[in-house]
Amino acid sequence: MDNMGKKVLILDDQRFSRIKVISLLKKKGFREFIESSSVEDALDKYKREKPYFVLLDVILPGKSGKEFLREILELDPEARVFVMSVLSREEDMKDCLELGASGYLTKPLTEDKLEHIMYTLKHLDG
Repeated sequence: MDNMGKKVLILDDQRFSRIKVISLLKKKGFREFIESSSVEDALDKYKREKPYFVLLDVILPGKSGKEFLREILELDPEARVFVMSVLSREEDMKDCLELGASGYLTKPLTEDKLEHIMYTLKHLDG
């Protein structure tokens, strides 16, 4: 799978987390990243940039990641959104998947967890 030229939107309020995610994604051939630390900013960037997929933190200042997930899927039902969270509560995972998340991963993102995302994307692409 050639990932060069495919944009990834990373919505996380912690810059360190975004940098770590970008580092892992670069190993998979991704080169274009859209960073955001708030739901409103991420929604604007999604509309303008149309990323290949989104990596979303659940715990954000202001609106939550779940609210972003709900809004982005109303805007684009085909959006591919993978939720990342320090929370591993089954209830949160279930909520996000029922809302339409493509996957739910616990932080920190690792190469193994990124492999799961790549596998899912490959199958979503058909």
